[in-house]
Amino acid sequence: MKLVQPACIALLSIQSVSAAADPGVEDMSALNARASAMAQGIGMLSLPIDPRIKLARCPQAPTIETTETTSLAVRCPALGWRLRVALVGSAAAPQAGAARAAPLIRRGDLVRVRIISADFAISYSAVAIEAGGLGDLVTLRADGSKAILSATVTGPGQASLLD
Repeated sequence: MKLVQPACIALLSIQSVSAAADPGVEDMSALNARASAMAQGIGMLSLPIDPRIKLARCPQAPTIETTETTSLAVRCPALGWRLRVALVGSAAAPQAGAARAAPLIRRGDLVRVRIISADFAISYSAVAIEAGGLGDLVTLRADGSKAILSATVTGPGQASLLD
């Protein structure tokens, strides 16, 4: 029976950790940090990128630029992929306790809901079932339907779906 040396065990554990990190996939936490820094630079907050998204690692650093007042575009020109990161409120909003406490959506309000994807954007009306402030997850009922959904408050009378 052959004994395995401790150095070999350490090497095997390092290889398994690096395999779990998958070097061929873009690091979404790093993209979130860069998008957040850029959003704060223009006085806004960025919603997090869904960590379930798996993109091929860009050979250079992905570019991040503002596309409109409500989003950032994260692109890898070399591979052709792009993401849209939604922007909300202002960077000062979470620090001001009084502003955070005031609900931007009240129960019964008509809310404009936006679903933003890399390929399309859809908006429709829904009725608020509960009140919520900036960044809160609120329950809504699609206008004229019994379907219930949850969305994040992005402004007065506005919400967006993250998925």
